[in-house]
Amino acid sequence: MQKIVFGLRFNNIRGDIYGGITAAVVALPLTLAFGVSSDTGPHPEAQLSKQEEELMREAGGRLLLFHLSGPMSFGAAKGTTRRLAGFDQYHILLIDLTDVPQVDFTSSRAIDDMVHDAVGRGGHAFLVGAHPLVVSMLTRQGALRFVPEDHRYQDRLPALRHAVKLIQEKAAGEEES
Repeated sequence: MQKIVFGLRFNNIRGDIYGGITAAVVALPLTLAFGVSSDTGPHPEAQLSKQEEELMREAGGRLLLFHLSGPMSFGAAKGTTRRLAGFDQYHILLIDLTDVPQVDFTSSRAIDDMVHDAVGRGGHAFLVGAHPLVVSMLTRQGALRFVPEDHRYQDRLPALRHAVKLIQEKAAGEEES
């Protein structure tokens, strides 16, 4: 074993290390940006079931379902926040992260901003299907402080049921006023 170690030539070790680091720094953002991107458009796995469609109808446009997919990085987070800014008539924000395997610092901040905006306007935020790594990052960044435990679900259908119930309770309270 010593023969192998001592027989290695370390003339170019510094160049190899710098080259590897440079490749990683360049390749990761490019992979995230152009490989698998995050979007809010129709996704094969995101198609609503008949029950989910019915619950969305019952919500009467007061529930915003935001389905994200792919690893989220800076560019995806910026686009996500921009897309959400176009919606303002919702009472419940349901963020479906089922197809998001990882988030970085900037995307966790964007999710925090989305949740903060929803709660700040007197609404509620729900989180669905977040992987343990995603939950860990969101927790470290404080992005889940306004998402109570009973608003976090692994599956979308029970979250939708809970959200519609809250919408109906709010509507009943407004009628009594």
